[in-house]
Amino acid sequence: MWKGAISSLLRFNQKFPTRHAAFQLTLKRRLNVSQTAEALRPFIFAVHPDFFGQHPEERATNEHSLKQLYAYIDGLRGEHHQVRPIDLKFFLRNYGQQKEQQSTTPEGFRPVSISLPFRDIYSTVTHILESCDIPTDHIQQSARQVQYGQVKSTKEATWDAFFYDYVEKAGGPRRQPSNTFSKDDTDVPLCLWMKLNMEPAREKMVSTQPIRDEADSIKKELMEKLRLEEISWKCPWDINLFKGCLKTLRDLVEEYPDVFQNVKGGKMVFGHSTRLSYEGKAVLGHRDVPRYWLGLVNGLNEMYQMYGSMAGLEQQISACLGGVQVCRTHLDKAQAAPFKAYYQVLGQMLKGLYEEQQEEDSLVIPAGSLKDIQVQIISDSRPPVLSPSGKIYISHTAPPKAVKQFLIDSRDDARRILELNRDFKAEVAQLIQQCKQERSFTEFSQKDTVTNEEMRSCCQRLLEDPAIQSMDLRGAKIRVGRHYNLLDSGEMCIPWNWK
Repeated sequence: MWKGAISSLLRFNQKFPTRHAAFQLTLKRRLNVSQTAEALRPFIFAVHPDFFGQHPEERATNEHSLKQLYAYIDGLRGEHHQVRPIDLKFFLRNYGQQKEQQSTTPEGFRPVSISLPFRDIYSTVTHILESCDIPTDHIQQSARQVQYGQVKSTKEATWDAFFYDYVEKAGGPRRQPSNTFSKDDTDVPLCLWMKLNMEPAREKMVSTQPIRDEADSIKKELMEKLRLEEISWKCPWDINLFKGCLKTLRDLVEEYPDVFQNVKGGKMVFGHSTRLSYEGKAVLGHRDVPRYWLGLVNGLNEMYQMYGSMAGLEQQISACLGGVQVCRTHLDKAQAAPFKAYYQVLGQMLKGLYEEQQEEDSLVIPAGSLKDIQVQIISDSRPPVLSPSGKIYISHTAPPKAVKQFLIDSRDDARRILELNRDFKAEVAQLIQQCKQERSFTEFSQKDTVTNEEMRSCCQRLLEDPAIQSMDLRGAKIRVGRHYNLLDSGEMCIPWNWK
């Protein structure tokens, strides 16, 4: 069964669009058929319906979502790349200690929502794996091989332990342990990994300093020319890519000065996909060709008007629900719906609330009684739920009366959790600052996939571990995530649950 799941991915067309010069920019992010299949292999083992035989609901959900995913990828490999953004839901088979603190169903499955607004295979595959906390480092190497025609056989590939866990459970072969280890292996002791990588990291930081200086110069030039409040980088890749994006943007501004009048006084972010963010920032996808950037900038005035209307819809929804705080999804979260789709979601929910108010048995929440409650409106069809952060997630399709009743029933618990999280967040911020000072880190931060509880555990151990205390870590740039990685810029990524 598990071989069949992978084989089904090999049906896709392998042609690359090379006729137009603009598409040359996309070659570095394309994967061929075999690389797409290999990259998605651990994901397939995590969600394949054959592994959910005793759980018909989860099996049906995964089967339907996989069919949609196959059709989406098939569409991306078509000549015109004509696909529509889709939202998928999967149940991921739980494994390992690093998943223990993530929410699961009573059966032990982890629900994962994945939004796919991308226009290329590389972005789609990377986003799917990142949403499931599956390592993606090998994909970047595969993309570079495609670009330069250096594709090699993957028969001897060494996969992450994540993949082999699923293969073994499915009855497939498991590779014998090697006497050596990968630098990305989370089982490697942190002290050993740091000893191997600290000096190379310093060398990389020194060698890339001219690149950082050039990027800062271009950034300053653009901010002055466009009178921007902000130009930021919200991607896990290195400074070389940031500099390249800045240079491309500068060239566009010089070629289309009238179009870029639309962004003056605003905020711009280089992110995963081109769109207007929930915060009103113009996001330029670092994997998108420049014409997509131009399309966004050209339509910004219209979108800003919609942005203002969106805030008005949120206020009206808040008034119907006792003054709750309507929070927006973070810029790069996996569950984020596209901007226009979110606008439609708000409109549909408000319509339902107004209709419920006209009913004789309408449930009335006193104005302002829930002003300290935080809610987030999502596009998934699910009952309301109180999250571990204290925020209440509400589907726009949920019955309005059920939403109101849930808010009333959950308000005390939500307030208690919010208060605890505020104190907890302050504690974590203090620990981060303490680690940075006592270990002499130049930078010390956490990825979005790392919870505050996980970050606290990591910081406490960094401060208490005698082996770490004895090491010279001055000037290190540390980012806490779920895997080891040394970036070209010299930044070091370490797992929060390091050994």
